[in-house]
Amino acid sequence: ELLELRRELMKEIAGVASQAAAAKVNNGAPEVPERVTAELDELRKRLEALASIPYPVPDESKADKTDIEDLRREIGKLANEAKGTRRHSKASKEVTDEVRAQMELFRADRTGLVDYAMFSGGGKVVGHSALASAVAKGDGPLTNALKGLRGGVHPRADEWVISASSEAAGECLALEGTRGWVDLRLREAIVVKAVTVEHVHRDVAYDITSAPKSVKILGWNNTKSPGAGARALGSIRYQLLDGQGGSAMQTFELGGAPGTAVDHVRFEVESNYGNKDWTCLYRLRVHG
Repeated sequence: ELLELRRELMKEIAGVASQAAAAKVNNGAPEVPERVTAELDELRKRLEALASIPYPVPDESKADKTDIEDLRREIGKLANEAKGTRRHSKASKEVTDEVRAQMELFRADRTGLVDYAMFSGGGKVVGHSALASAVAKGDGPLTNALKGLRGGVHPRADEWVISASSEAAGECLALEGTRGWVDLRLREAIVVKAVTVEHVHRDVAYDITSAPKSVKILGWNNTKSPGAGARALGSIRYQLLDGQGGSAMQTFELGGAPGTAVDHVRFEVESNYGNKDWTCLYRLRVHG
């Protein structure tokens, strides 16, 4: 009878070990299955010790049914723990998968929102106010020729403000003075719900005072310049990082002209953070 009980317990140990291994594969809480496995190894040793006792079992032997039942209870406890770990692992895996999916969406453009102004998606800079003299000094004959072909738009404007690689310090559209504007043609007409303004992080900025502060957002359709048909979509205030938190990339919901689709948007800078010579615009995004 004891021999049969030992065989049953060895089967139970094998089953619990399998559950622990499955839980470990799921990466939910690997430290629990490892501890369960260690305790199962100890139980195997105890059963092997029982197996060494000669039959029939002497009355004075400690290898009685009480020992077997104690082992069974311990195995049952470990089995429940392993099952719980598997359930925990499954739940943890579901959470991990969801986080991973959200991270992939975030990495796509770091906002999790569709950007209808992105250059690679069909957006384009169609106009901007005068650029700072420091930018003009670096322009050669070829740049000036390309500007002429684009109606005065700097040939690197798309790269600077509506491309994914536009966050390096100094790689910005530097508008002259404390005020200025840039006009974007969207890939299609949309109801603008939000915009995102991104400046270089203050820790790597050459001059953080060139960041825009107050910005008005306008929208219109079909024509290159706003004209009388431009609609006010809202006003935003870009906040400088205070060194205690916050983000250099800030998204603003807009409440103006609800339900009105536009295919052009102007970012009109009304003030910056103190630089009198220029205002730097880095990445701009339009969401809808």
